[in-house]
Amino acid sequence: MFALVDCNNFYVSCERVFDPSVEKRPVAVLSNNDGCVIARSDELKALGVPMGCAFFKIRSLIKDNDVKVFSSNYALYGDMSHRVMTVLHDFSPRIELYSIDEAFLEFATGEMEDFYRLGTEIQEKVLNWTGIPVGVGFGATKTQAKIANHLSKQSSGVYVMPEDSDSILADTATDEIWGVGRRLAARLANLGVRSALQLRELDDQVVSKNFGVVLLRTVYELRGISCLELEDVRDPRKNVCCSRSFGKPVELLEHLQEAVVSHAGRAAFKIRNENLTARLVTVFVRTNRFRKDLPQYANSHTISLPEASNATSIITAAAVKALYNIFRKGVIFNKCGVMLQGLESTDVQQGDFFAEESFGREERLDKTVDSINQRFGKGTVFRLGEGIDKPWQTVRQWCSPHYTTAWSDLPVAR
Repeated sequence: MFALVDCNNFYVSCERVFDPSVEKRPVAVLSNNDGCVIARSDELKALGVPMGCAFFKIRSLIKDNDVKVFSSNYALYGDMSHRVMTVLHDFSPRIELYSIDEAFLEFATGEMEDFYRLGTEIQEKVLNWTGIPVGVGFGATKTQAKIANHLSKQSSGVYVMPEDSDSILADTATDEIWGVGRRLAARLANLGVRSALQLRELDDQVVSKNFGVVLLRTVYELRGISCLELEDVRDPRKNVCCSRSFGKPVELLEHLQEAVVSHAGRAAFKIRNENLTARLVTVFVRTNRFRKDLPQYANSHTISLPEASNATSIITAAAVKALYNIFRKGVIFNKCGVMLQGLESTDVQQGDFFAEESFGREERLDKTVDSINQRFGKGTVFRLGEGIDKPWQTVRQWCSPHYTTAWSDLPVAR
């Protein structure tokens, strides 16, 4: 038996944990540079605000309905996600962290027959320990658990897929099935298949011939035959990318270089955390494609390192060198980023016989900086190459404090 545990309106719920005054108010969480709505409370959904709506289009609605607006606070959301997943490990050792706010859990049917009660226990413990409300859906397969989780939001927050699920699948549209998008749903509709029940009953050969083995697995999953294993160990990363749109347009090489150094540092930190090293460093830049009145330009350049590394100084130096190869004077840039490729484990590394022996010193420096930033908050210690004023930095006008990751933002109880 599989359970899918999904945090309700996760970004909004994280903000409400530390600001109970917005518990019943409509709440919107915005994307980078406060551009679009990426998370909505149920109260905001009731006002008709769609996901991805441009913020400037709903300013009057926000003012008239006392909507609370937050800029995205990814440090807070990431830490709260970790806390939720830690609680879920108490219920099953078999767990797949599917996304920042979703996880699959696997149970042997002989262990716990009363899955509704188990789901209620999961709900209560996660809420009591983290403050985050969750929905729990149970099914004999991961696909069934996905459908059950969707149905849980329409009831008490817990739903167990019954053995006779014909009526439920008949009411489930094909584009609501996990792994079946709108385009695939449109192709299925041409065959007269519009519900999950009709897809389940479709002939295997028809599915295999017209759609391939991936959809055939989904058909089997709808029939209660598990084909998608729990991925409790994720495949190693193939690349890491750090990028952001600028808070305001950037024209000077100095400011563009500061942003590249900052992204390179974050990317290096990420691969160090996963015990990986990189062989290739790619830098890309682009202008605002929506500004047709300005010259358009986009380019990238890749530097190959003499030996794989996760040292911030080495990766940063390569990124700056790559930037110099693609910078163009007189161009107004909107975004840049750094991608690390050719990732390999630190346990299996091919060295360079002629390379200077400096890795030990760089490793000690990076460990010290990482330790300080993890203890006292991100950005406590940073490279001067990132700049001080950072005029290019992403705009977050309504960002909440980093309650759980910075001592300076620790909530004070009176």
